[in-house]
Amino acid sequence: MTVNVRKKRRYTILSRSAAPGKRIIVQRGGRRLYTLLSAVTLLGVLIGTFCGSGALLTGAVAAHGGGGFWGTFLDSLAILAIYTGLCFFGGLSSAGAPLGYLLCFFKGLGTGALCACIFSGGTENTPLRAAADILPFEAMSIALLIFSARENVRMSEITRKRTFEDISGDNALRKNADLGLYLKKFAVISLAAIAAASMDGLIGILIAF
Repeated sequence: MTVNVRKKRRYTILSRSAAPGKRIIVQRGGRRLYTLLSAVTLLGVLIGTFCGSGALLTGAVAAHGGGGFWGTFLDSLAILAIYTGLCFFGGLSSAGAPLGYLLCFFKGLGTGALCACIFSGGTENTPLRAAADILPFEAMSIALLIFSARENVRMSEITRKRTFEDISGDNALRKNADLGLYLKKFAVISLAAIAAASMDGLIGILIAF
């Protein structure tokens, strides 16, 4: 197998198993897509901070960590499960790519509104104490959502392109390989979500002392 690096971060792979002269083009747009999704999330954070009403989230901020480790863990895990679940199932649809962008934007809006609530003095705790309690999990959940949304957009694009393909031979093998890799990536994301929810529960206990 020979690999030739071309311009625009594109690889041309000549495989012995493929038909003579057949070329498989593999695009590398992951970093660009990650940057775009990060920008969409940041836009949501800015809009949520300056235009959102932090007063609406005062009760949620005050209740955070009130249920002990397991209460906080389960609440945080449920939030992450909703976001990653929507991204996962959206990626299996040929029209699911916009969902990744929308979820990043609305997550940014919520985080921005939380920031407005915290730093406007809308909580019983001091702003720094409230920020230390809530913002670490928000940062971790945003990172996980961006990774999930990136896989959502990628897989949705693959699904769209192969909707009208003949699912046999090499096409069937490529489809199974793509789906297997997709499942593995979301398995890793799920483990990271459990770790993030556990860390949020531990931070809540530490802040309570």
